[in-house]
Amino acid sequence: MNNEELKAGTTAQQSDAADVTTSSQTIAKPHVSGWASFAQGFPDENETVWLYNRLNKFVALGCRVWTGEDGGWCWALSNGTIYGENGKIVSECEMDDDYEFTHWSRLPVLPCH
Repeated sequence: MNNEELKAGTTAQQSDAADVTTSSQTIAKPHVSGWASFAQGFPDENETVWLYNRLNKFVALGCRVWTGEDGGWCWALSNGTIYGENGKIVSECEMDDDYEFTHWSRLPVLPCH
């Protein structure tokens, strides 16, 4: 939806272009809300995050771990055990350096922590 299509007195609506229109303004929403490429930075060490590979559409829960000077950084993927700890969502993860991820996203904090 572009500005020419806006009419006075419209109610909030969402278009395919991910813009939100209200009666007075159009607010552009990010197309990849909450996701960051690795060119923008990395999650904290051992922080459970969503991981995504744009090329093969693979999605996983995991964390970035330091394996030592020889091994360097690698990904550890969730083994399915997920729980809350200190207001955060965490997962038990197992190291697996066979994955190439393109993006990551932080998990929400738990309510009432």
